[in-house]
Amino acid sequence: MLRKLKRIFLILLLIAVLAAGVGFWLFKSNPSYWAVIDGNDPAVVLRAGNLQRIVAGKVTSYNEENWTLDLEEKHVNEWLASEFFKRFIGSQVDNLEDQIRAPMIHITSKQVELAAIVPELGKTQVVRLIFQPEMVDFTLTLERSKSKEYHEKVVELKLVGIVAGRLPLPLDTILSRAKEQWGDEGADRVKQIKRLRLTHQLDDGRQVIVSKMRLNDGKMILSGKTINPLPAD
Repeated sequence: MLRKLKRIFLILLLIAVLAAGVGFWLFKSNPSYWAVIDGNDPAVVLRAGNLQRIVAGKVTSYNEENWTLDLEEKHVNEWLASEFFKRFIGSQVDNLEDQIRAPMIHITSKQVELAAIVPELGKTQVVRLIFQPEMVDFTLTLERSKSKEYHEKVVELKLVGIVAGRLPLPLDTILSRAKEQWGDEGADRVKQIKRLRLTHQLDDGRQVIVSKMRLNDGKMILSGKTINPLPAD
């Protein structure tokens, strides 16, 4: 009987060791699409600048309220490598590059992944946030339009998973700990991360809204509008 119990214990121990080994391998293994892009490469800088001009020209135009953007994953990733961190220079998150590095996007027919190296977990450790798009009702009141309300459809990216390397992490537990770590702002930050609303207010008061998102492998098509509020009396 004792010999049988020892054998069962050894089998369970072996299973535990194997599971831990597999878990560590998954944790340290990066997704197949992962590749760090040199954001200082002149060709990358040129293409990133072209993409930025195209997007800005579409969504800030006064001639057309409605617009469509056809975005390829590789071009968005070049923009992220070249331009992303420049957006935060001098802001409250000026040290963002110390917290995440080499941000990337990966697009499939069903979801969008945002991936980046998180140095706190390791020099090459990639963490991925997995989102699925949903269309929701949205009521907007702009300052310059006073009491006028705009009722629109808007795309929200719903967070459905967090993956370290190739190892899925418990989403609710991670968000709960993040909420505690952020203190008073924790609840609002977690709420925003769980559902990323694709809207943006321009410096001139106009509101950019993404009202439709179509996904294909390596590509997404965004449709939306730029609302120009009525000038104040």
